[in-house]
Amino acid sequence: MHKSFYDPERMQPSETGVEYLMPIFTNAIGHDDVEQIRQTLFDAGNLHRAYHSVNTDINKRIHYLDT
Repeated sequence: MHKSFYDPERMQPSETGVEYLMPIFTNAIGHDDVEQIRQTLFDAGNLHRAYHSVNTDINKRIHYLDT
């Protein structure tokens, strides 16, 4: 992040940073995005299917390469 976007004393975005990020945060998620999240996150099939974790796959590979 550019130094002008961050205030190290307050440990948060500066006024310039807030001004730059405001339109991004305001328009980041639309109704269609939220509907997609609702349909996938709260799908009843999730109660019956195991969650496939990418982190688990990575840990298995790290373990395999480590031995």
